[in-house]
Amino acid sequence: MAAIAIDVTELRGEIQEFANSLALLVDVIGSGITLSERGQVGLLEFGHYSQQRIIAVEEKLRSYADGNDPS
Repeated sequence: MAAIAIDVTELRGEIQEFANSLALLVDVIGSGITLSERGQVGLLEFGHYSQQRIIAVEEKLRSYADGNDPS
């Protein structure tokens, strides 16, 4: 199987951005502030968007691992 290249700098940046988003979500949820209805919707959308970003990172890593498996 052919080796697959991965841009580690790009991947590291994506993981760092996700970690920042996760920290924001934890801070907002843990703060106990009351969100408006639109704020609640926005928080859910942001959480969903963040989840999609980490899934994309997982897929890149999985593709890299599968492409570099010595089997």
